[in-house]
Amino acid sequence: MQSGTMKFDADTERWRFQGRSEFWFHCGYPLQVRIANRYVTGTLEYADDWYVIFPETSFTLRRKNIYQVKA
Repeated sequence: MQSGTMKFDADTERWRFQGRSEFWFHCGYPLQVRIANRYVTGTLEYADDWYVIFPETSFTLRRKNIYQVKA
């Protein structure tokens, strides 16, 4: 896994990873999202909007936010 940022791309309506390499995420992609001072493992999914599922919860991604991730 490499560290980088996850940012929403309005042109493609998808989340983009930017780090040593760049790519667009797809449904079911495993990743680690930085929450507070630690990385939490989850899976990126899409229904009515993009969200991340964690072992005990999930949250909808805010399109204007930039997230620190490992992917």
